[in-house]
Amino acid sequence: MAEETGEGTGGAPAGGDAAAAAAAAAAAAAAGAPGAGGVWYQGKVDAEMLGHMQNMGLHDKPAEDVALAALKAHREAQKMIGVPADRLLKLPTKSAAEAPDEWAPIFQRLGAPKDAAEYKFDGIQFKDGSDLEEGFVDFARKTASKLHMAAGDAREFVSDLVKYMEGAEESETAESTAALSTAKARLASNWGDHFDANKFVASKAAEAFGLTAQEIAALEGLVGYDRIMEGFRKFGTEMGEDIFVKGAGPSGGVMTKQQAEAKKAELMADPEWTKRYQGGGKKELNEMMALTHIIVGSGASQVTV
Repeated sequence: MAEETGEGTGGAPAGGDAAAAAAAAAAAAAAGAPGAGGVWYQGKVDAEMLGHMQNMGLHDKPAEDVALAALKAHREAQKMIGVPADRLLKLPTKSAAEAPDEWAPIFQRLGAPKDAAEYKFDGIQFKDGSDLEEGFVDFARKTASKLHMAAGDAREFVSDLVKYMEGAEESETAESTAALSTAKARLASNWGDHFDANKFVASKAAEAFGLTAQEIAALEGLVGYDRIMEGFRKFGTEMGEDIFVKGAGPSGGVMTKQQAEAKKAELMADPEWTKRYQGGGKKELNEMMALTHIIVGSGASQVTV
């Protein structure tokens, strides 16, 4: 009897050895290595691509299935990207402050000029036709450059800013005008018939202080027209500026318009007073100026007889 050697008559592995050989062949085929029959991508892909196919479960699929899967994946990727590759921007990992040179090309692709001087604001004017101040334009250019604004966006922003400033100024002017009108009405009510006489005394006091019209207007803006004028009236009274506008009645105080008219007629009927006045007497001139101011208001700049 022949001794068992584990081999059949044909010399092929038998039993467990045959199963092991079949598993090895399948593994070789799956790995793309030469084996029984091989695989369609054998020798056509590298190890990295083979690993990708295995992760996707395509390593054991027919070529047509893999092709269809690849087309579908590419189509989905296009939907996610949305634009061609040449229109994509790769953002640096660091911030613009940390890596300005890396961010500069990106900002320029988005419309920011390379140099601040390239920001143009020509033609942007105020409503009255005046141009923007050079200092403001320089500030706008530096700020736009610092913020990496697109040239068109910077121009539109400056244009809107100018409109806002004008609107704010107009609103402030309207409020100031309304406040001044209210203060004048309040002062007129408080002074009543003595308004022109009191205003004369107040103006003489302001004149004595050497204040200009602009300086008085600035004070009015701080505390109000009516309070400033009342303050000057009090100063003028203490300084004796009301000497020519005081009433003769027992109540004292400044003259009314009617009292001033009567006083002027009385003085003009006095030959001695008229002679001194026409001769340039300072006291007479001041007295006539005060009376005329009360009679015709603050518009009187000179007195004639």
